[in-house]
Amino acid sequence: MTPREVFEIVVWDQWYDMPLRGIITSRSEIFAFIAKDLEQEPPEFADHPGTYSQLKAFPCGEDLMTLFQRKKKIFREWRARFDRGEVATSTHPLLVDAEFQRIADEINQYFNRQSSPAIEQMGLLWSESGRFFFECSGSLST
Repeated sequence: MTPREVFEIVVWDQWYDMPLRGIITSRSEIFAFIAKDLEQEPPEFADHPGTYSQLKAFPCGEDLMTLFQRKKKIFREWRARFDRGEVATSTHPLLVDAEFQRIADEINQYFNRQSSPAIEQMGLLWSESGRFFFECSGSLST
């Protein structure tokens, strides 16, 4: 990875003001990632849009991306029914959907097995036109 790398976040399953865990891609490579919002933003980042963050990424295959996509599909289908008032929060897939629970367990196990990330960078996590990106700090332009 070069210091000028920009990763696209293609799918995620944890969110708190930004994607926290999911799949990123760059130049046809696929990585599972964990992101962390860093409270102390260096002054040189003040004029750049985005959230100053740490990203750790681990090589993975299409099979993990498929699990994330299936998990997202199950959740979105439930969320649409919930938003229409058809189901209650007690029917959240994490509580009652065996397939969703199995997928969540597989994804959690994958991350629990990881020790040393292939990529560990500080930079900005930002969005554009509904898509999310992580840009390494060495590539920020003024």
